Amino acid sequence: KGLFVATIDVTGDVIRHLADKGFVLAGPVIRKGDAGFETIGTNYYTVWFGQLPPLKRTVIVHGRLSVKLDEYQGKPQVKTTINAKTVVVKNLTADDFEKSAPTVSVTATSADEPLPF
Repeated sequence: KGLFVATIDVTGDVIRHLADKGFVLAGPVIRKGDAGFETIGTNYYTVWFGQLPPLKRTVIVHGRLSVKLDEYQGKPQVKTTINAKTVVVKNLTADDFEKSAPTVSVTATSADEPLPF
């Protein structure tokens, strides 16, 4: 069991909201093979942020990554959490902006503030 903390930039898709301060981000695991770059899996992150981006949208998250090594039912488990400083929604259209302006932000609370739980 242990805890590792670093600053990270991650691009991924918002797949689920967690109450009103967090969401689950699915980011691709990419590796370079003989035919170029290929997606070989998905990393999931719990992201804490002051405002929620729209579901099923691609976002860029910048913040403090915490990785906790734990055990669940006798098996090792890794929990990845990002206390986001910024969340940027990629490829917003004018319609998206009008519909979601109150919930989309490119700046928010500092990563130095405590997590909302």
